[in-house]
Amino acid sequence: MLNLNIFYDPNYWLKQRRLFNRYLSQSSISNPYYRSFYNSNKPINDNLIKSGPQKLVNNIIKAFNTMDSVEFNKHKYNNYYFCNFDSDLYNLILQTIEEKNNKVIVGPLYTNDDFLKLVELAKYKNNLKIVAASSTAKTTMLKVAKGEISPEKIVILPVGIDSQKNIKNLINKESENNNECLIYFKGRSESDLTYVLNYLNETKIKYKVFRNGKYKNSELIDYANKSNYGIIIGRTESQGIAINEMMSVNLPLLVFDSTNNYYEGEIFEGTTVPYWNEICGMKILKLNYIDRYFNKFTQNVIDGEYQPYKFVLDNLSFEVMHMNLKKIFEDF
Repeated sequence: MLNLNIFYDPNYWLKQRRLFNRYLSQSSISNPYYRSFYNSNKPINDNLIKSGPQKLVNNIIKAFNTMDSVEFNKHKYNNYYFCNFDSDLYNLILQTIEEKNNKVIVGPLYTNDDFLKLVELAKYKNNLKIVAASSTAKTTMLKVAKGEISPEKIVILPVGIDSQKNIKNLINKESENNNECLIYFKGRSESDLTYVLNYLNETKIKYKVFRNGKYKNSELIDYANKSNYGIIIGRTESQGIAINEMMSVNLPLLVFDSTNNYYEGEIFEGTTVPYWNEICGMKILKLNYIDRYFNKFTQNVIDGEYQPYKFVLDNLSFEVMHMNLKKIFEDF
């Protein structure tokens, strides 16, 4: 692994929290508890996380906090990875890239306005590149930049989901063969969910619905482990960490894909599953296609056609993230 400084600012997801929240873990009263972990660069329990940016950074801490060649929030080496960017970090990043020997990558956590600020910096600084979470996210950001930045200045870096050892250990389980279905629901209309539930009720299939932001992470993983397959009714994603976690425990997925990415008031092309191939499951574009494809999908599950954990091992493990980072800095 290369020598690397990783910077992250917990204020990126903590500063907007209010005192009163239905979840104590999301109330500002819990911020000192979180900061005690971040000050020691230790990951927190995934069950306490409802925020995508916080989950992304938490996984990065898990992936790197035991590595002697990586420092968090310290200036020790010439390779810098800033996970998030906003006005609070502008001056620090500006000072860092002024040193020509430093190599700096930033993202994928930034707003549209902050991304355009990074574009302006990257246009004139050869030692700065911007991180996108996936190829579809990169395509969107290039369109947002409107030709003001070359594609080489945006690098793709998905966050790792778990170590290869842990992934292999988790999939060594006996399926209960109980024909249970995990449903993951995020950013779609209630009518879409109702349509799928009506179909499952008619076919007498047991299921449990997990609504984004309204479950404990351990409950999602536990149910994914006992289920035979999952159904994703989701919006477009830049990566889709929760979906990747389901795949990591070898849960075959039937995905109702969303291809319209609504970003900062504009519509771009996207997908619900940016990291995907045929061993992960089946993608369909319309809900009413469930009648046409569901039996084929479940038969493929029975026949062992899908092994999504292998895709995660090859593309989304901590070890692969280490290699991806190393290559990014080697290619500067």
